[in-house]
Amino acid sequence: VRQEGGIPPLVSLLKTHDPKVQRAVAGTLRTLAFKNEDNKMLIVDLGALPLLIRMLRSEDTSIHYEAVGVIGNLVHSSLDIKRRVLDEGALQAVIDLLSSTCPDSQREAALLLGQFATAEGDFKSKIVQRGAVSPLIDMLTHSDNQLKEMAAFALGRLAQHNDNQAGIMAMGGLPPLLHLLDSSQSNLQHNAAFALYGLSENEDNLLHFVRD
Repeated sequence: VRQEGGIPPLVSLLKTHDPKVQRAVAGTLRTLAFKNEDNKMLIVDLGALPLLIRMLRSEDTSIHYEAVGVIGNLVHSSLDIKRRVLDEGALQAVIDLLSSTCPDSQREAALLLGQFATAEGDFKSKIVQRGAVSPLIDMLTHSDNQLKEMAAFALGRLAQHNDNQAGIMAMGGLPPLLHLLDSSQSNLQHNAAFALYGLSENEDNLLHFVRD
C-alpha cells in the first residue's frame, strides 16, 4: 500500500531531538519501507537518509537499532538506494554498530555490511580497512544464532576478495567458521560454508585448513 500522504511529515519528524518520537517515527518508516518500492523511493527522495545516518551514531541503542532497521529495509533489493546510502556516508556508522551493546543492532549492521560488500566500487576492501573484520569474527562465537548467521554472511561476502581472504584468516576467522559447520541451523551452516569457500580460494590459506 502506498502511503505518500503520511510519509512527508514522518520524515520531517526525524529531525526532532525527542528520542521517543525518533524511535516511533523510525519504526513506522521501517514498516512502510518493507518490500514497498514506491515508499522506499519516497522516503529517500524526501531526505531521510542523512537523518537516519545521524541516528545510527546515537548512544541510545534503541534509536540506532530502529535507524539501522529502516536503512536495511530501504536498501533491500535496491541497488540505487544502496549506492545513495553509501554516498551519504553511512559505511563507518554501520561498521561502528558491530560493537554496539545491542545484539539486534549488531545483527542488522552485519546484514547491511554483507549487502554493502556487493555494491559497485571497492567496498569489500573498504569495509575491511575500516575495521569490520575483528568484531564480525567475535560475533561468530556469540550465543545468539541469528547474530552468528549474519556475521558469517558478512564475512562470506567480504571473502570474495583475495586480500580480504588473507586478512580474515590472519585475524583468526578460520576456527570459529569451521566450528559453525557443526551447527544444527542450516542457514548458519550455509553461511559459514560460503565464507570458508571464499577463504579456501587463497592458496596461502590452504595450509591453515589442513592444520585446523
